Amino acid sequence: MSRDGRFYMLAISKLRISEGGYVNHPRDPGGATNHGVTEAIYDAHRKRLGLAARTVKSITEAEMGAIYHTQDADKIAGFLALAALAVAAYWRIHASGTADADADCIIEENAARREREKIDDEIGAMAPDRLRDEFGRWVRN
Repeated sequence: MSRDGRFYMLAISKLRISEGGYVNHPRDPGGATNHGVTEAIYDAHRKRLGLAARTVKSITEAEMGAIYHTQDADKIAGFLALAALAVAAYWRIHASGTADADADCIIEENAARREREKIDDEIGAMAPDRLRDEFGRWVRN
């Protein structure tokens, strides 16, 4: 199996763990969902196959696999990997009992990362002569 295939399978396994099963929370704008498959996606899948619509609550393992594979695999894998990381971060923060301190740390790390990216962008935009002059001035000071 290719590296991308292994990554995809890992993402799917993380989705199955984090999504768990059927949910239809009234405040969720996505509506009813089962193992990460929304009612709308499930209905579209069944319509493509010429099958009658039915509740996503009754989705089978085979249908879930087919839906995961018929969607754009790269986009799904990327989204699922991000979702898996978000779920892991959420549980790490809340399970440790130090949510406020952990959240502050994450905010500080993101701010530092943005500052480094800003500096990298500024350096990348400099002409080579100016970059050499700035570097020389920095070394002298």
